[in-house]
Amino acid sequence: MKVAVTGANGFLGSHVLRRLLARGDAPVALVRPGANLRWIQSLDLETREIDLLDRHCLVRALEGVEVVLHLAGATRARPTRRFFGVNVGGTRALIEACPMARPGVQRVVLSSSLAAVGPASSRLPLTENQPALPVGAYGESKWLAEQALLASPHVEGVVLRPTAIYGPRDVDVLQMLQMARLGVHVRLGFRSTAYNWLYASDAADAFVQACLAPTAAGEIFHLGDATNYSPAESDRIIAEALGVPVRVTLPLPLLAVRAAALVGELLSLGSPRPPTLNRDKAKILTAGSWAVDIDKARALLGWEPRHTLLDGMTETIGWYRRKGWLR
Repeated sequence: MKVAVTGANGFLGSHVLRRLLARGDAPVALVRPGANLRWIQSLDLETREIDLLDRHCLVRALEGVEVVLHLAGATRARPTRRFFGVNVGGTRALIEACPMARPGVQRVVLSSSLAAVGPASSRLPLTENQPALPVGAYGESKWLAEQALLASPHVEGVVLRPTAIYGPRDVDVLQMLQMARLGVHVRLGFRSTAYNWLYASDAADAFVQACLAPTAAGEIFHLGDATNYSPAESDRIIAEALGVPVRVTLPLPLLAVRAAALVGELLSLGSPRPPTLNRDKAKILTAGSWAVDIDKARALLGWEPRHTLLDGMTETIGWYRRKGWLR
């Protein structure tokens, strides 16, 4: 199977490429000019440079490709309208390029987000049937990208909405683990919520299955661990994986999270990169419960996550320690 992967040099992309290579497929890494290739430069694969907003460039890059895994997108943006330019505009350009490439792309699998549908209720996990109530500009841009793909008459569209992905090579969860190593665990707000986690190799398996499953065409799937966790359960499991007890739990009022996001944006005005925590991200973090139901992915993709949170965190922490990222 000739599969092109946009955002191939990123955290998720690097795991997806390894899974495709392990299967014996011929992945093509689609990357921006000058992109940092440190996580994929040792892999035996073809790399093609693209401008995600240039349809003609995309047509050339998709030559000979059967399936596209569209992982590229903006997760941080300043101003927020850039979310729409990249996440929506880039997806539309890709869709338009697919029938023009030879011999023609058959399927596009989009990496979306649970932010496109909005948080779960306090009692039930998110299902694919829930009406979409996107959170923030990022969530709205992902929802619009989903709609553009699923409405296209030119390719089979498949939408995957993973929960928080973590694993080797991820830098976001590293910051949390650095605090947890000291026995300090931060919680957002005082409400009773539930969260879900997804180990990177399990996410990669789902994306590969979405390329193959004939019943996936035109469908949306939620991806996550087989278990939804309370904050206390997550803290306990992470502490066990680190071998450090929970010493201090710091509940942050939601207002404090939003204020910190605003301060972060103001302090980064002179920087070319938007801050990790911005007001749009704060909306997602404080929106409520992100518990998910993965039964549809199990049934139609034939996919099952193989790692519990303890398994995944233990492997991730071991990798960080071997690399010297975490003591």
